[in-house]
Amino acid sequence: MAELGLYFTEEDELIIVAAALEMDCKIIPDVNYSLAQYDSLGSAEEYKRYRSRARLFFFLSEEFFRCPLEMRKMDKEGKTVYYISQRSGGPTIYFLGAGLFDQADEKFIRPGAIGYHSTFENTFTGRMEKPPVQLVNTYKSLVKAVQKSATRIKPGKRVFWLGPDARKAVENVAKLVGFEKIQRAGASEKTSASEELGRSEAISEPSSWFVD
Repeated sequence: MAELGLYFTEEDELIIVAAALEMDCKIIPDVNYSLAQYDSLGSAEEYKRYRSRARLFFFLSEEFFRCPLEMRKMDKEGKTVYYISQRSGGPTIYFLGAGLFDQADEKFIRPGAIGYHSTFENTFTGRMEKPPVQLVNTYKSLVKAVQKSATRIKPGKRVFWLGPDARKAVENVAKLVGFEKIQRAGASEKTSASEELGRSEAISEPSSWFVD
């Protein structure tokens, strides 16, 4: 399994969406469908329309398509709906959107990710297979697109990539979900130091997180 951790706003997500579309990927939203047929998005505008309904999307391309995605059925609120079974068919590259949101007068950024599973089920044969090299190469190209515009950070033991719009939000004291206590502690230490010097100092960014 390969995965890149992200702290992106929805504006930042369009960087990945644009790169995927440039490589002729179709974007499949992970939503409940009324029929056993999924929607295939071919533009950033379509992605933005679905983004309010879904955080998880799948990238699919003829370059690495091997078999149909599996649609499973379930009952929800008295209705029959269908959903995409992860790792069954495709294979696909998954993209979990992050996003900026407000809560209790504070701004937060959720973590997201882009990656692929080490194996997938071939829905023709029922066997588990490794993803084709074309998928791996597409994923590597998407990672390069992220690294070209985002900032590498390490707020804990794991490395994440902070999108350019997300970085601006952090500079304006937005909190990264999962690391709120660290940021608040850092803010308290800076405030105390500022008071000792007799001046007010704005908290810009947790600069110690930013790594080469």
